Amino acid sequence: MKVIVGVVLALVITSAPGFAQSPAPSSQSASRPTDESLRQLLGVMEAKKLVEGMPHQVDTMMAGMMQKLLDGQPVSPQQRQAIDSMRTKVHAFLKNEFGWDVMDPHISEDLCRLILAG
Repeated sequence: MKVIVGVVLALVITSAPGFAQSPAPSSQSASRPTDESLRQLLGVMEAKKLVEGMPHQVDTMMAGMMQKLLDGQPVSPQQRQAIDSMRTKVHAFLKNEFGWDVMDPHISEDLCRLILAG
């Protein structure tokens, strides 16, 4: 039994310098997900569908808020036109500024940071 313990101890001592000399991979490069793995994760999460649905969701919320604010009060044609114009502008803004083509690089980078932080 003492011989086995001695052999194991000798192996550990002689192999320790080898472990100390091998460079440890940087935590960033070793664990950074590949672009392809991020694409797959975003696909599984249906991120594109969520981002592209955002303008419609905001429009629906705005319509509900307007209905609540007006509380059944009559709206003149000019007021209706102003409300509709505002909703159209907000929808277009969201589609242009927060569309998938604009958001995809940011989402990928933020997701990568989140994975690395976790």
